[in-house]
Amino acid sequence: MRLRLLFVLLLCVFLCGCFTSYNNQTYFRKVQVKNQPNPTNDVIRIYIDKYGYFYPNIAVPINRSVFMHPYNHVKDADTTGANLYYYFTTNTRPLDSLARFYKVNGSGIPDRIYNDVENKIVAAYADKIHQMVVRLHADRYVVFVHGFNVEDATEDYDLLKKKIEEGHYNDHKHMVFIEIYWDGLKNLNNKVTSAIKIWEHAQNNSRYVALALRKLLDNLQDPIPLVIITHSLGASVGTGALFNCTSKWAQMKNERDQLQLDNLMKLRTPTFPDIHLGMLAPAMPGVETFIDFNKRSPDIEAKDNRIYPIVIGYNPYDFAVSKWFLSAQMGATTLGCNYITKNQAEIDRVKKVLADSLKYDTAYVSKLIVPIKFRTKQKFPIIHLEEHGLPYYLKDTVNIKKFMDDLFL
Repeated sequence: MRLRLLFVLLLCVFLCGCFTSYNNQTYFRKVQVKNQPNPTNDVIRIYIDKYGYFYPNIAVPINRSVFMHPYNHVKDADTTGANLYYYFTTNTRPLDSLARFYKVNGSGIPDRIYNDVENKIVAAYADKIHQMVVRLHADRYVVFVHGFNVEDATEDYDLLKKKIEEGHYNDHKHMVFIEIYWDGLKNLNNKVTSAIKIWEHAQNNSRYVALALRKLLDNLQDPIPLVIITHSLGASVGTGALFNCTSKWAQMKNERDQLQLDNLMKLRTPTFPDIHLGMLAPAMPGVETFIDFNKRSPDIEAKDNRIYPIVIGYNPYDFAVSKWFLSAQMGATTLGCNYITKNQAEIDRVKKVLADSLKYDTAYVSKLIVPIKFRTKQKFPIIHLEEHGLPYYLKDTVNIKKFMDDLFL
């Protein structure tokens, strides 16, 4: 009991000063350059900033210092730092360079120029993916979305892809892999207390990135099945791309920001013939997410749902999603640990809300939601908490096979 009380006190102390340093934000150009050229012909890598803006081609220079630290001061760093839109629309030379590369008229209003370029970037990605589908005779998209505190997901994605290959899930079904790299912020000193400070901001970033992923999916040209595999806070990105998650979020303090999000959510939600969603240690609430399951653009009824199955890999002892015993607080992560509320597990509560509130058939729901319990390496043995990282989940060979079987077979 003393240990729990001490843990709560520590959390309160650090959360009271909760802020995001611009040093915690992610600059993907280094990773983007490192990953060029791509040695495989079935993978495309896409880099997205915290507000859902797509990184341009590496031929377009980005001044890291100006991008990360606008005007060389900390003021408004939460919004202006590591923000591609702000960087290009407030700096004439970078905007001119961007417009020239993408052959956009650079003489107009900066906002319009930048948005025209964004559309061209997304269209270029979609065209490249279409060419890959044609060349490989692919009949499935597979999207990977990493979670919180991952600066470079390349190795994790390689491990995930290797698991799919080892399971022979792509022997007869050719796949195009779409790797999403997004600013889930980074824990600079790898301390739990530092992670707590940036957690709220990372959650907010996931809202914008989800809608950027939706925009990309809406531009894909081939109507083939879609599989999305997420880890940790990546679940917020994956679900937010597929349906309009609003219940779990408070209204934005800035009315203009809220209006922007509301307009972004009007973008058509994916309508692929089959959509499979797999989430490992989803760092988000269950009920407050899936109460919005039918909120698509446009809204649907239960009979129109194409997202099936939803495979949830959970771990009651995962230190990051269980937060020991505070999973329901500070940005709920109850789904990832299958948190018990009033003697009912979170995944059972999700099934109940789908059946009772959204009118899905109970038998259908039992097949739609597929829970799989994982165990990972111990991290804090004294309090019986385990590791959260994706590689640890992939090492649970028995349960990762069940997860992949349910997702792909």
